[in-house]
Amino acid sequence: MNEYLLREDAPLSKEDWERIDNTVVEVAKRLLVGRRFIHLFGPLGHGVQFVTVDRLDGAAGDVVAVDLSQRQVVQLVTIQKDFKLLWQDLANGEQTGLKFDVGPVAVAAVAAAQAEDELIFKGGSGMEGLLSVKGHTTSPLGNWDEVNAGIMAVAGAVGKLMGRGFLGPFALVTNPVTYAKLLRPVHGQGAQLEIKLVEQIATAGIFQTPALKENEAVVVSTGPENLDLAVGQDLVTAYLGPDGLDHIFRLVETVALRIKRPGAICVLK
Repeated sequence: MNEYLLREDAPLSKEDWERIDNTVVEVAKRLLVGRRFIHLFGPLGHGVQFVTVDRLDGAAGDVVAVDLSQRQVVQLVTIQKDFKLLWQDLANGEQTGLKFDVGPVAVAAVAAAQAEDELIFKGGSGMEGLLSVKGHTTSPLGNWDEVNAGIMAVAGAVGKLMGRGFLGPFALVTNPVTYAKLLRPVHGQGAQLEIKLVEQIATAGIFQTPALKENEAVVVSTGPENLDLAVGQDLVTAYLGPDGLDHIFRLVETVALRIKRPGAICVLK
């Protein structure tokens, strides 16, 4: 794989590449939200450009089967972010043993992680997201400024999903401001926080992401029969080449959200 990434052409040691790769992995694990509750399909390889998606919402009867007339072929979306390492920093590392700052690597990894979650939740580049896919379920959000409103909204969404045959486990995703409204005592329950009761319903986890707007939330039945994230090339760093005396690198990945049963996604609004 490295021949496609041109890593051998970069003026970096094996240890330097390990520092870059470790930084990217640490940032991705800390920030990526969609991957925490969506099953992964792959990695399939850096050369894979397309995957198929079967819509299974209509599969019913004595024998459940894929309707080939409904099968779609979707292109994996490329996410890429560039960063630069200065020649003075690399030269200083060789002379003094003080390694270059991985700050530019981390900032590029943050941007790549945010771009992936934006794609998963909102869609883009011809791909449907959790909020934009046609056929998703809807349920009232209510006013989460009111005590117990959050638990009632999530319970209502889960009840609607279960009534349509989606049995979970369920994940809840909100905007950080909306998430914070769950961090208060439940009326009539002493010091117990509302989020603790929501956790008993959303057993696949409660997550927050700036990819959602304030007072926006989504409940997802997370089984792989409902959706998964196809990964061609997982997030990796490539070397682009010199820019004068400095050096340019690129973080790149290819992904596609495969929504097989849109009804398993309940948007609260």
